Amino acid sequence: MLLDTAGETVLMSQGGDSGLISAMVAVPSREFGMIVFANCDAGMMLANDAVLRGLAEFVDLALPEPHPYTLTGDEAADAEGRYEIPGWLTIDVAPDDGSLQLSTSAGGHEIPEMSGRFTMVSARTGFMPYLGGRMWVDLVPDDSEGIRWLRFAGRLAPRVG
Repeated sequence: MLLDTAGETVLMSQGGDSGLISAMVAVPSREFGMIVFANCDAGMMLANDAVLRGLAEFVDLALPEPHPYTLTGDEAADAEGRYEIPGWLTIDVAPDDGSLQLSTSAGGHEIPEMSGRFTMVSARTGFMPYLGGRMWVDLVPDDSEGIRWLRFAGRLAPRVG
């Protein structure tokens, strides 16, 4: 994720797999970088809190609070469909009163903590509450500007339907 915070470019990444969580932040212009690893599934908020504190303590930066954006009917309809990360997740996206509703499943079983209504912050970016923080989603267009991929939990899922 690339963010512009107080005129500074901030690079952030987070992710993990069963039993391993990581979060990273860097501010190249200030020669600052920080990586946090945790060896438990519940460590995501600890890792995120650590990098946010690192930004505040070492380079005096704080991420701005996102402002909600209401999708138009066309923007919501353009995102509607099924996206899949082969062998792992199926993500069904449906319009929901100016936003998007995601239903995420693995092996045919819904994953409630990765399903729900997103708060959109632009026509192509939104978030939902997750493990005490935010899980971000990006709607990624192809050359025709139609939505072709969904970047979800740090992974790119192609549209399959």
